[in-house]
Amino acid sequence: MKKLIATTMIAGALALNPMASAPAQAGDAKDVLGVIVGLAALAAIANEIDNNRDNRARSRVVIRNNNHTRHRSRVLPSQCLRTLETDRGFRNVLRARCLERNGVRTARLPDRCERTVQTRRGFGTAFAARCLQRQGFAIR
Repeated sequence: MKKLIATTMIAGALALNPMASAPAQAGDAKDVLGVIVGLAALAAIANEIDNNRDNRARSRVVIRNNNHTRHRSRVLPSQCLRTLETDRGFRNVLRARCLERNGVRTARLPDRCERTVQTRRGFGTAFAARCLQRQGFAIR
């Protein structure tokens, strides 16, 4: 659109150039004024069209809300969920070994949710279920 405005201005200047070299007459001055006003009106209209195109382009931006659809890697298997009794009460955790067996890369889970838990076989790694859910993971 800016090219259209520039082209219109150049065309107007070229159209007025022969008139500038001719002797000025009363009738010619009115014609020149009419041409200048017409070019200014065309420039204003072209500018308004350009602004409307920009506004329409901005209104097409779509913001997607992904609260209802979860990415596949953000869903954790519920069969790994266990309830442990701790000194602060019962806590739900997901066992790291079970997650790995079910194809979840535990290295990609948030470190802040990782816990060391005691099992029958000694100490193991688990992830706090509530912490993972706060981080955007679903347990299904």
